[in-house]
Amino acid sequence: MAKSISIRDVAIGFALGAAAASLLPMFLPQTDSRRRDLVKASLKRTMRAVEGGVEKLAELREDMEDLMAEVSAEMAEEAGKSDATQDARDRSQAS
Repeated sequence: MAKSISIRDVAIGFALGAAAASLLPMFLPQTDSRRRDLVKASLKRTMRAVEGGVEKLAELREDMEDLMAEVSAEMAEEAGKSDATQDARDRSQAS
């Protein structure tokens, strides 16, 4: 099972990637293209994680809407049954 990625994990990964990319020239001069590649790779991972999170939120929203519709239908059904029961009691008391 895949581990879910939290917003905190994404933020930490992005910060570490940005810090590493900014410190890279100090340790490896003449690495502008490598630094750019590192930043791009870091941004790609971050964007994929965010897109995955957006998809998961959309699925969660859809599931919640389905559940709420089911609950509403069940509540309406229960209310109809209790109304019918009350009507039957009222008729029996009126007789």
